[in-house]
Amino acid sequence: MKATFWHERWERAEIGFHKQAIDIHLQQYWKRLELQAAQRVFVPLCGKSLDMLWLAGEGHPVPAGL
Repeated sequence: MKATFWHERWERAEIGFHKQAIDIHLQQYWKRLELQAAQRVFVPLCGKSLDMLWLAGEGHPVPAGL
């Protein structure tokens, strides 16, 4: 896949991996991990997401600017 493909999609605001809601699976299964409130976790992301705000609301540290 060529870079021009993604550049054109970005210009047309056709970025399919930007999400407008918190991932339902994150909310559904998060408690099963039984993590402590301040415990750090690694969350690989692609696109815009509200997931990190949700995690911060659950008491996990979310570094700014990452």
